[in-house]
Amino acid sequence: MHELSNRVRNMHAVQADLEMIKKRAANLKKAAKEQITSTVSGPIIAMYSNYLHSLRKLDLETRDKLTQTEADIDKQRGKLIKASVDRKIIERFKEIKRQAYEKAELEKELKIFDEINTLRAGRKNEEK
Repeated sequence: MHELSNRVRNMHAVQADLEMIKKRAANLKKAAKEQITSTVSGPIIAMYSNYLHSLRKLDLETRDKLTQTEADIDKQRGKLIKASVDRKIIERFKEIKRQAYEKAELEKELKIFDEINTLRAGRKNEEK
């Protein structure tokens, strides 16, 4: 359960990173359009192009990581569901065994009381 919550937390962190990268790319694109309208030198354009390429690459890596994390979460969720079902089955089995034990003990007590009453009745008959 703890592992699943950690994976969900990681997934949310990755999603937050992805959103931050998207915002940064949008801001840079806007700034680039403003820069392009003014006179920009070739090295700055090349540097910007390289930066955008690295942002796209980081975006793809983050998406892959997010996909894998979601798959891990689904896998862990399946394990959790199976463990929960198994636990309920075991609890039900324990309950059935407990009821059978209580019934057996009750029958033993009844036999003992019957013997005591039989012996008591026999003594009363002998005393008369």
